[in-house]
Amino acid sequence: MKGIASFALCAALATTARASNTLYLNFDGATIAYVQGGSDDARLGKSVTCGGTIAAWSSSVGAPLVTPAQAKRALTDRVRSDYLPFNVDVVTERPASGTYTMVLVGGTSKDVMPVEPANIAGVSTIDCGNLNPSNVVFAFAADLPPERGGLVALAHAIAHEAGHAYGLEHNDNPRDIMYVVQNPMQSLQQTFALQFLAGNFSSYNGPFGTQAEQCHYGAAGNSAANLLVAVGARADDGNTSPVLTWDFPAEPAQAVGLTLPLIAYANSTSTQVHFEIYRNFELVAVSDSAPLSTTVTFATGPAFVTVEAIDETARRSSITRHFEFDRQAAALCTDSCASGLVCDSGVCKRPFGAACAQSSDCVTNLCQPFTDETICSHSCGNNKDCPNGYVCQSSVCASPPRVHSGCALVARKNPFSLDWWRWFLGLLGVFSVQRNRQMARITREIIVGRQD
Repeated sequence: MKGIASFALCAALATTARASNTLYLNFDGATIAYVQGGSDDARLGKSVTCGGTIAAWSSSVGAPLVTPAQAKRALTDRVRSDYLPFNVDVVTERPASGTYTMVLVGGTSKDVMPVEPANIAGVSTIDCGNLNPSNVVFAFAADLPPERGGLVALAHAIAHEAGHAYGLEHNDNPRDIMYVVQNPMQSLQQTFALQFLAGNFSSYNGPFGTQAEQCHYGAAGNSAANLLVAVGARADDGNTSPVLTWDFPAEPAQAVGLTLPLIAYANSTSTQVHFEIYRNFELVAVSDSAPLSTTVTFATGPAFVTVEAIDETARRSSITRHFEFDRQAAALCTDSCASGLVCDSGVCKRPFGAACAQSSDCVTNLCQPFTDETICSHSCGNNKDCPNGYVCQSSVCASPPRVHSGCALVARKNPFSLDWWRWFLGLLGVFSVQRNRQMARITREIIVGRQD
């Protein structure tokens, strides 16, 4: 984010802050006329810095995974958050009357600065003392895709360039919005948390070389203190930042599937809270429901996931966790899984007694091979430690030994049972009766024959 001075707009810092400071974010595009000498006039579309046509802002560059309305609100709220301690009203509709500083959000630096170095996040005059209430500021949204910071970097670029319009110069604090480099060497969490802080004046001006101090404040480089003098402090409304609790999932030690369920809660003194979810610097989902309970699909690879809770006053709280997303990894769960599986610490696993291939498959974290099966089991000291129907075998719960006869599954009578002997004796009796009758008939025949 770069700021350049323009002609003789520098003056001593005003001793009294301006009563009204409106910062208009123009997402609709405009043609700005470059004028030499004089001063900016946002109402007439004149700038002493540069001129040209800035196309309407497109959210598809910085936040392609959410709707344009969601991206616009997220961007606007983040600028409001940056200016929350100060008497600056951030609006997205052009004021019908009065003065205002206008930020053209969109396009690239080449649209208005064709001969200057590329990849400049923004440009503004430095209005020492905030003497002109109608400055024109540029924030080049088309140069800030997610890999260069997306909406997070764009919001800070807007706040940075507007800071120049309110009379701030660069400083040497990389955690300050007025630091000269857009993406300094700092953590992702620190980038999300940039503020107007304090530092020492820095003459470094990026591709424009060095720039001498213009405004000569008593506290050069102290952007927070100088901004309070230029615009004043916002009246205390009694609200505090939401208390955010990211309930699920915790930061895992192993890779997770691409589908990530999220559960978070926010307690707020304000009436409304919404949630924003980022993959690194890319806004990937927005939820107006509280508590947050949603599922988001992520791309393969390592990523920081940030959940933010934002109230209606633009106060926010953030939590960031690191994940390794892998298409082959098990999907996380909250309470339900496919048939035959149970949800354990966010992972669908096989219950005790189920067939398994490895210990990570099991809710018991033990996949034990036995003689005729491999099942999810757990350690034991005796049979009482095992569920009904299982025995403690070699300190592991196992199914009781099975007896294999090699017979068909159809049940058959024991040939030596009492019922079988009764059947046999009955059959023998029938045979004996028939035999006796036959012998009697033969005997009669013999007797009769003798009589003949």
